[in-house]
Amino acid sequence: MSIKQELKRSWRFYTVCTLLIVSGIVVIWGYPNEWRQHELAVAVAHALLIAGILALTVDRFVKERVLKEVTTDVSKYLIGYALPKEIQDRIHDVMGTALVRHNYEHRYRLSFTGSGDVRADVQLEWDVVNYSSTPREYSARLHFDRNERPEILEISCYTPDNNAAFTLTGDELRKRLENEGDCIKADAKPIWILPRSAGIRYRIFERYSVTPSVPLNINAMGMPTIGVLILVERPEGLQTRIEAMAKATIDKGDRWECSQLFMPGEHFTLKWECTQALPEAGRR
Repeated sequence: MSIKQELKRSWRFYTVCTLLIVSGIVVIWGYPNEWRQHELAVAVAHALLIAGILALTVDRFVKERVLKEVTTDVSKYLIGYALPKEIQDRIHDVMGTALVRHNYEHRYRLSFTGSGDVRADVQLEWDVVNYSSTPREYSARLHFDRNERPEILEISCYTPDNNAAFTLTGDELRKRLENEGDCIKADAKPIWILPRSAGIRYRIFERYSVTPSVPLNINAMGMPTIGVLILVERPEGLQTRIEAMAKATIDKGDRWECSQLFMPGEHFTLKWECTQALPEAGRR
């Protein structure tokens, strides 16, 4: 309900309450004595007065309080009253979700390095959609294990919203790199995502490369994601497969699509294996 509609509804409510009280007063004191002595007229007047006063005070506040308590108590059963607190907390987080990722594309280009390792050049992009009615803050980020030997190349947001559009590369991006133990991460500057009713698209783009010490690459979802496409380019002699916590709509080895929802923490893993001897450059 809009603010204008709410004000109009409140004005009608207070007008009706005022009319009830005024009507009661008029019946009791504004008419001739013989009318006021009539028991029915007095009873109606008292009823009008009581109805108006209760509506203005007790009734309105009691209803608001009851509605608040009922919705609070019912929510416990909606999320599983007997479930462990950890599960309830997770469902609470889902119920409060405003930002959702759509049209997620993850592109790999695999190649052999001179030492025989496999290098993955990666491009990611997705739309961030705000399902709430107010702007929400969002920050794109990349997290890696140090053993993956990451090289972060770009984090961008492409959008007609000039307040949110940005591109981070080179020295500007390197300034945002942080080392925390075995973790290397880069967080882009926070931006504000307008509600989807504004009709503005926010497309996040990230580019990096990794050379993991093991033949796989794990990607965990940091936010609810609907619609995942994974594409793999690979050299001859390298076979790939994708394992995910969701059922694929299309799974052709080098192309994997899923229309199901990935929740935060759920992941997919790209695995590869050599099916023939490495080239001479790879054995040196």
